[in-house]
Amino acid sequence: IGPRTLIARDTCLGIKSGYLRIGANGSIGSQCYLSAVSGIEIGDDAIIAGQCYFGGGRYKTALGAGPMVTQGLITKGPVVIGDDVWIGAGARVLDGVRIGNGAIIGAGSVVAKDVAENAIVAGVPARQIGSRS
Repeated sequence: IGPRTLIARDTCLGIKSGYLRIGANGSIGSQCYLSAVSGIEIGDDAIIAGQCYFGGGRYKTALGAGPMVTQGLITKGPVVIGDDVWIGAGARVLDGVRIGNGAIIGAGSVVAKDVAENAIVAGVPARQIGSRS
């Protein structure tokens, strides 16, 4: 965790495997959950509002292979969030997603695909609605 970065109360950092890197001068709001199955990287100067969820993976679900909870996890890769990114309250950023520098993610969005630098995305699933100028 980089210098001058705030992690507010009731935020959970769940490192199941992989890694967690958080840059400098950032802010992570209250009641967020960062679930690093294959890794989470957050750049410098990132603003993350409360109640956001990052990462995770999925349980394997093969029928006849035993209970799903014992089959293990699969993941699409780490979550990578660039520098100077603003993520609105309650957003969900799924495993394998890369968010480019300067991007803005609207509150309540579910981000399942990569986001370009300086893009503004929102919705379920998130789609580009603008860009910073």
